[in-house]
Amino acid sequence: MRVVLDTNIYRRDFALNSNDFKIFIDYLKKTNATLSMPQIVIEELCFLYDKEVDKLKSDFEIALKNYNQTSINESLILVKDGMKQRITYKDFLFKKFEIHYIDEPNYKADYLKEIVTRGIQKIKPFSAKGEEFRDALLWLTILDYIKQDQYDDNIFISANVKDFADEQRKNLHPILEKELNENNLKLVFFTSLQEFNKTFSLKIDFITTDWLNENLEWNRLNQGACKEGNIHCTYFFELYDKRSVHKQNLEFYEIEAAYLNENVYNFYVHEISINNYTVEIFLTGVITTKFFIEDKLDSGFISEIISTNFWTQTKIEIRGKSIVRYTDEYFEEESALDFY
Repeated sequence: MRVVLDTNIYRRDFALNSNDFKIFIDYLKKTNATLSMPQIVIEELCFLYDKEVDKLKSDFEIALKNYNQTSINESLILVKDGMKQRITYKDFLFKKFEIHYIDEPNYKADYLKEIVTRGIQKIKPFSAKGEEFRDALLWLTILDYIKQDQYDDNIFISANVKDFADEQRKNLHPILEKELNENNLKLVFFTSLQEFNKTFSLKIDFITTDWLNENLEWNRLNQGACKEGNIHCTYFFELYDKRSVHKQNLEFYEIEAAYLNENVYNFYVHEISINNYTVEIFLTGVITTKFFIEDKLDSGFISEIISTNFWTQTKIEIRGKSIVRYTDEYFEEESALDFY
């Protein structure tokens, strides 16, 4: 899934501290969805944020001055924290969403001709007055990006129902919907984060690390994840090269013992159908391996035992609020050992 938020969504809560944003960010983390921040949105946001902060600062300084002129008791002073490093709003956004993949589709000079045509012909998102240059630029950026890189689900969230929505102010405007269909593109439109969360985020709210830890069959996972062959053999040769005290070539190895830490390291949720999800779970554990090298003084072998951490991943299926299936598949190329 790829989600585009219009400037007006961020502007309602510049600090992203509202409950709606917390739920939304949690959804991005759980599903590994892509948050798309078009260049026009970032540039507009940074301008509006600086303007808002400057206004608040000016209002505060005026209020402070008026207070000190009026108060017959104490005077208040403004103490600036010179040690605190100021960051741009763009830096703040990327830090806030650092756990998620963010892309920045840029607008192109090629859009100008199309925007002029839309403005003259009053084609949405232009209004009858031929305004909304910025909205047209955003719309063309979204269209162009979807064409270049198709996702299963593309989401656009904007509170600008006047220019993007239909008469009921709920769905995408018919002219914009027609444009999508003509280009064989798919885009789902929401007018608020709350609507998006109700449709997507809240349904998987129960799937948390704690819930998975409590409901997974750890004995079954241990039996599968720790089998020889579920971690690619090249990792064991690399482990031997990095950690062994011997410098001779490795002949073969045997897994002595392995167990998972009964705590999910990370997970991603993918919706299959209504109330039916696959969950990709990432697991860690400890593995002990016995390595054998040829004994040059004897006809046998010299062995060395090395223990290290390992990680692997598998998938489960959740229906309703119950785990109904384990794939029992562990992808050896995606599993690994800690060499250090």
